[in-house]
Order: sequence, then C-alpha cells, then structure tokens
Amino acid sequence: MVLTKEEVHSLIEAAENIRDKMLLIFLYYTGFRVSEASHCKVQDVSFPANTINVRQGKGHKDRVIAIHPTLKLALTQWIGYDNTPEHYLFPGQKTRPLHPRQIYRIVRTTAVRAGITKRVHPHTLRHSIALHLRRDGHDLITISRFLGHEDVSTTQIYADSDITDIDKMMSKFR
Repeated sequence: MVLTKEEVHSLIEAAENIRDKMLLIFLYYTGFRVSEASHCKVQDVSFPANTINVRQGKGHKDRVIAIHPTLKLALTQWIGYDNTPEHYLFPGQKTRPLHPRQIYRIVRTTAVRAGITKRVHPHTLRHSIALHLRRDGHDLITISRFLGHEDVSTTQIYADSDITDIDKMMSKFR
C-alpha cells in the first residue's frame, strides 16, 4: 500500500500538532523504519554535512542519508525547540523515545483526519517514498542504500509497482 504525493501532503497538513507534523515529514522524507525514527537523536542530525546518521538500524547496521531540503527546513525549526544533542528527536515520556505504538497511532489517526481511506501505517510512508523516488527516475541501488536494504531485491518489491499499477494493467488486459 502506498500513498500518492498528494495524499502524503494531505496527511502532513492534517497533523494535530507540530510534533506530529514533524514526525510525518521525517518518516516520509527519510524513509526511516519506526524504530529508527523513534531512536534518532538530535546529535544524529548534521546540518553542515546535510546528513542524518541512522544508528543501529535493522540488522544493527548504521547508515547515513542526505537531508531533503523540505526536511531540513522542518528540522531546523523543530530542533530549535530542544537542541540538547543527547535528547531524542521525538521524545516520549521522561527521557525515553516516543514509543513505536504511539508513532503508529499518530500516523493512523492523522490519516483518518486527512480523509485517507487507505489503511495507513508508518511503513506506508517508507513504501511511498521508495515508489516516488523510483517514479522520479532514481535507480534501485541508490534507493536500496537510502532505505538500508541489504539486498536490492527487497527494494524492488515495493519500489516498482503498486496496486493501482496492477489494476490498470489488468483492466487493459481484459
């Protein structure tokens, strides 16, 4: 399941507060997994290098991704609220990171608020950015590295097609 670029924009605009909006922007423009976003710290963002470090992603692997200009603008404003390097980018209660279940709830309730009828969850944003990058002409190997996939075939599963493409194909096939 993927969202169109317009649906992603609607989702972000429907956010209830600045934290939720920032979280949605972050999830989409980074392609982070929920656990990666949850554990990202202020110190992982480098504006001079224009990068974000993913520490201990899936398979306990680190990677570095470039910051998209839209995300950079949002992060600049967001980090201004709390620039203590060791703090989580999306803090939960006390000094803990925002719990993945809370992130799931934020995405789901915001999708409902935006009027999106698709079943949307945080990973939907990851799938969506992969498909959008592919449709914008980026190669699978680069997208695979961006997402932290060990094997490009993993990226290919959801970067080459979505259900609307299959529906169009089948309607022409009949």
